[in-house]
Amino acid sequence: MFLEHFRFPDIFIRRTKNAYISIVSEKILDIAKQANKVTYTSVKLAIKRREVEMNMNYCRKIFATFLRSEGVEQEIIDLLQGRIPKNIFVRHYYKPDIGSFNRIREMLNELYTVIIQ
Repeated sequence: MFLEHFRFPDIFIRRTKNAYISIVSEKILDIAKQANKVTYTSVKLAIKRREVEMNMNYCRKIFATFLRSEGVEQEIIDLLQGRIPKNIFVRHYYKPDIGSFNRIREMLNELYTVIIQ
């Protein structure tokens, strides 16, 4: 249930953010399966066409704030949001526990439920 962006740099690695992995839950996959080809730009345009006032950066803030309030380490949140700090430890030595990603996937289901309600 990981999207490994580093395997497809032409598609995922962008100039401003370098997200190397994403965690996906079953609910997110179900939504994605129902959608046509989705890109960041197509999402922004669809929102604009429907005249919904939405700042995409706000979604990142909700995601990060929710994970932090649930006790997820800042380094993991930074990794998931494509930020690699200049800290030598994080850049070269930090290896997060895979189990923490499974816990984050469960948190995503909880966040999904909170947003839908």
